[in-house]
Amino acid sequence: MMLLIIMVVGEDLREPSYEYSLEDAIEMLGIVGLFLVLGAPIAYAITVFFGLPLYFISNRLGLINLWSVTFGAAFASVLPILLMSVQRGFVLYDDPGKSSLFFYLAFALCGFVVGLVFWFVSGLYKEAAHNNRLSKDAPKSGAPVS
Repeated sequence: MMLLIIMVVGEDLREPSYEYSLEDAIEMLGIVGLFLVLGAPIAYAITVFFGLPLYFISNRLGLINLWSVTFGAAFASVLPILLMSVQRGFVLYDDPGKSSLFFYLAFALCGFVVGLVFWFVSGLYKEAAHNNRLSKDAPKSGAPVS
């Protein structure tokens, strides 16, 4: 299994490849601060101007389900990166050893998780088709049918 991981990743991940110090911790705090100052407002703007209209249109058309929410959020998270990279032919890195596809997939995964969290926090899962009975006379789950 480890050989397969080494072949896919290209590195041996069994040993730590980096020693951390106080400078690295300060750099990480800087990255978190940069996210809070720049990343969060951009994410909120994308949510307000693209994600919410997409949700409201889907809701009006009756297309709200787990898959539309999660994959819609994944699409909404990847779209800005795609639009920013279109001038470079969708290639984000000049180094051939780095893959732009993994970068896009990471954004899509983040959007998918945000959509999944939204699905449960908003209570949409309670209104899903698998929770609705077909009629008032239908037996509840687990009740014997006569």
